[in-house]
Amino acid sequence: MNRLPHVEVKEIMKKNVITVNENNSLDELADKFRKYNFHGFPVVDDEGKLSGIVTKKDLLKIYRRQNLQSVFADQVRDIMVSPVVTVSPDNTISDVIDVMFEHAKRILPVMDDGKLVGMVCQRDIVTKILAKEPKKKPRKSMILKLTKKIIPTWKK
Repeated sequence: MNRLPHVEVKEIMKKNVITVNENNSLDELADKFRKYNFHGFPVVDDEGKLSGIVTKKDLLKIYRRQNLQSVFADQVRDIMVSPVVTVSPDNTISDVIDVMFEHAKRILPVMDDGKLVGMVCQRDIVTKILAKEPKKKPRKSMILKLTKKIIPTWKK
């Protein structure tokens, strides 16, 4: 496999970020998962600031019998993960892969000057890595160029 291309997060991140509010009910969260089929959502507070992240796995945890959280959880804030691991638009995909493995995350919010500007997930990175580079047009050889000049005059 080839080495990673030098690609910055801003080139592959999803820019139209769909968030959930930390005060949303778990039913509202479940509706969003059904509607968008995302792995997770960034969670924002009432001022729109990033306060956590919530995944399908976090939602499923409340259905486990041995999880005490299920007794008390009724809002997104009760199950979200906080503080949030984030990356910046200028990070490379190599940096993001390192962060994902170090923190066992599949999705990461992209922050720029304290503002949520995007989301990047493993799928975005894999898609970019596996994308075929556009084929370069082969350069015409000098012999081919000379042949085209000589043959028309030779036929005369």
